[in-house]
Amino acid sequence: METCRRCGAALSMDETGLNRKLIHRGVETFLCIRCLAAEFRTTVGALVAQADRFRAAGCSMFPPKRSPGLADIADA
Repeated sequence: METCRRCGAALSMDETGLNRKLIHRGVETFLCIRCLAAEFRTTVGALVAQADRFRAAGCSMFPPKRSPGLADIADA
């Protein structure tokens, strides 16, 4: 699992995808969403929205969000 090069936080697939889309596809070190937002002088919410737009466009770097299945709802 990848970690943020600044703060050491564990990264999600969306975070690594954002790094590859916004910085460079071949990037080898990554920033978490908070550090990426600081780097680009934007908000975490704006980056989450951008990831959702990439996902909706079918970008393979952003897997579909998992919707709760019946088993998940039953356990809640």
